[in-house]
Amino acid sequence: MNPIPASIRPPLDPGRLRRQGDEPHAADPEGVVLSPDWRAWIEDREIPVYAIAITHGGPLSFASADWPDRRDGPVRIRLRPTWAAGPGREPRILPAHRGTTAARMDGDLVFSLDSPGHRVVEAGEGSERPLFLSLDPVETDRPDPADPSVLWFGPGVHSVPWIDLADGMTLYLERGAVLRSHIPEGEAPVVLKDWAGQACYRDFVVGRNLAGVSIRGRGLLDLSTLGWHARSPIQFRNCRDIRIGDITIVGSPEWSLALFGCREAEIRNVKIFGHRENSDGIDLVDTIGVRVSDCLIRTGDDAICLKSMQPPPLGGAGEVVVERCIVWNDKVRCFGVCCETRSDIRQVVFRDCDVLHSMATWTTELGSLCLVVCDSATVSDIAFEDIRIEEEDQYVMVAMIVKDFWSKDPEPGHIRDIRFDRIQVPADARGHFVGYDKDHQVENMTIRAFHADGTPLSASDRARFHVGPFVSGLRFL
Repeated sequence: MNPIPASIRPPLDPGRLRRQGDEPHAADPEGVVLSPDWRAWIEDREIPVYAIAITHGGPLSFASADWPDRRDGPVRIRLRPTWAAGPGREPRILPAHRGTTAARMDGDLVFSLDSPGHRVVEAGEGSERPLFLSLDPVETDRPDPADPSVLWFGPGVHSVPWIDLADGMTLYLERGAVLRSHIPEGEAPVVLKDWAGQACYRDFVVGRNLAGVSIRGRGLLDLSTLGWHARSPIQFRNCRDIRIGDITIVGSPEWSLALFGCREAEIRNVKIFGHRENSDGIDLVDTIGVRVSDCLIRTGDDAICLKSMQPPPLGGAGEVVVERCIVWNDKVRCFGVCCETRSDIRQVVFRDCDVLHSMATWTTELGSLCLVVCDSATVSDIAFEDIRIEEEDQYVMVAMIVKDFWSKDPEPGHIRDIRFDRIQVPADARGHFVGYDKDHQVENMTIRAFHADGTPLSASDRARFHVGPFVSGLRFL
């Protein structure tokens, strides 16, 4: 079943929903709403389609449903764009390499899927007003609502200020549950004014010094009605054995899902949609031993990134695998190591992932696959493997050692032993690589990239990869 909470309705002003994405800071007065743009059926059962503001175009519509467990054959999907789209271009179903195509039937788009997963559908207006569709795997380990260690939210809208997790606890959001936060009268901010002049309150779902904690279910967290930087949706600090799966996070006022100083974590099939500045998707900060898989992310900042904010010996990150994730980047970076880099980060693999669109152009350190060192750490043994980049407005690959607004250490860092292997790039792909000085270089980096048709990069293609000073051992294979 896909129950719709009674208080979730179509937007009062669909035009306002489209314009909301132009404002990178303001709260959304309505929060998540029913989509004015799309209807969807799985087999012959209609499922709810929701919508939120997004940075470029919009709104972003999204829907999810459980994979039918009655059989193993293909599942029929029927979608209906409900706006007067005009002829436009033929509908696209992304990622393109999946080979999913739709037939037109009485104005609807019809196609089949052979297995659970994510698709992004564009129709009529190109990349504007898309539908993000997720078919979730059959749930085999649903917890018991009567278990005292389970905090269960059933279908409906639930507004609570915050949730403090405990050892061994499971937070479960049933499909149809919308969990919202608010700022109670009299709650004092933990920071009166941050670097952006905003009041910051305690984070929404919080785990500190815990073990064996999970956040699960097919419901969603909606923080879009809060002010910019008011609360982070999910934050773990110094925890071990964390499991986060299947939920949807929308409208983040700042970082959506962040782990600080954690060990042994799994993040699986999480969907994150947001447009506000600093609404990062998944940030792994001074965290070791993480697997991130099968996530779908479109945000107003970095999508999946590693950082280190603690100096040695307190900090450091690595032993991370990010696989089978799909990203649409509206403003900053898709995958990589980004900016805050005070302690070493190593042994990280990004593999079998898709970049659908990457649209940021406002500075050089942006793009699809990025290594940006702003502090004194050594970033090493990083691999990007089997990544497909369908559109990139800035750089498909970046490796830079710089000093900027976020730098804390006076000494620059290092980048070494990096592999970009089997990277599919668009025809106009560009790269940007630059070290800091002769003692702080980008060293020993190999690139094996090709176009969508399998053609290796030519000499003229490679000429668009800017190689600045203090880069040594760069090889195109």
